[in-house]
Amino acid sequence: AGSRKALPVGIPPYLAVITEPDACIDALRVEATFQAIANAVSTGQVSLVSVRLTRPIDKVEYQAIFDRALVLTQRLVQLADEVNTFRVVCSSDWIELARQALAH
Repeated sequence: AGSRKALPVGIPPYLAVITEPDACIDALRVEATFQAIANAVSTGQVSLVSVRLTRPIDKVEYQAIFDRALVLTQRLVQLADEVNTFRVVCSSDWIELARQALAH
């Protein structure tokens, strides 16, 4: 985390991309979400990607979604670190996800 470059502030307006609440319901949605976000950030116009997911109550379902969300978020953070044009954050009810994925 210490080797990250500062995100250039740029000129407003700033654009955020927010995941669909069911973006990690299965592996196909995870991949589709990643591809859609990768396409959006490739424009250089996106400043922030927010991982906002519905948090399941069932513990088994929660763990499965958490595991897929972790993969998605780690891939997004890696992409953000490579291109250095946007940052990744997670909604407040997914703090552990943000911590494990090293979200910004």
